[in-house]
Amino acid sequence: MGHDEYSLSPTASIVFCPREIKNLYQKNKLESLFRGLQNPEHIAFLRIKGEGYLYPSSEVRLYRDLNDRARLIIELLHIQKVIKFSRSRNIQYGITKTKTETIKQGFIVNESAQNEKPVQYDIPDDMNFYLSNTTQNEGLILDRSFFSSLRENYLSGLSRIESGEERILSAALWSFEARIDSSPTSSFIKTCIALEALLGEDSDRSNLTDKLAIKYSYLLGRNAQERKKIEADFKKIYHLRSKLVHGSLKNSTPLERSLIKKARILLEFSLIKEL
Repeated sequence: MGHDEYSLSPTASIVFCPREIKNLYQKNKLESLFRGLQNPEHIAFLRIKGEGYLYPSSEVRLYRDLNDRARLIIELLHIQKVIKFSRSRNIQYGITKTKTETIKQGFIVNESAQNEKPVQYDIPDDMNFYLSNTTQNEGLILDRSFFSSLRENYLSGLSRIESGEERILSAALWSFEARIDSSPTSSFIKTCIALEALLGEDSDRSNLTDKLAIKYSYLLGRNAQERKKIEADFKKIYHLRSKLVHGSLKNSTPLERSLIKKARILLEFSLIKEL
């Protein structure tokens, strides 16, 4: 039996196949395959092509690059409302009370050693927990028809990011890190880092908050009233960020929780707008 492969970008694709197929790893490129999006009859893999060496001095960089690309695609799918995180596990004191099966694994296939068994490695725990609790949004059926339209409808900006849009790549990766961080304080700070990465300028950091507030107000505001509101909210968000750099959200106020939610919404809408 064969399998179908749908391109998402020059370096990424979805492989969709019957569950009976046991081995998809005999390819002629260096690849990382992440297992996921499963159902009783079929299984889908996210395949990412990269270049590197499996030597001790360089394999960490290779794994990091492939994982970053996977995180980018997952984050884009999330902000486009294709998938959602459903915290269905019983969690107390940061410990998962229900066993979580590790179904998300990576494989490296080396074109110079096609006859060797692929190298397998586990995805980091925080990312694995997130993916293990991720489902598609209601109304979406993840079948072959959906996968074939994925590139055009949901991941249209992926090729542009991979070809050199470093600010969007950095913002999306920080956004993903914020999403999977279990600490509210750390998650909020990472969201702010993502906002800065998206529209900030490394060359001139003077009056950074005011500059970013104006940029975001014009990016998202449809009229003067909306721009004024966004600018004011952004300044409040960054004031809270400055307060929390050496503090904690353990006893946050309703206003602080509202600003945290606004920061997340602001980031997601801005990423969509930039894509």
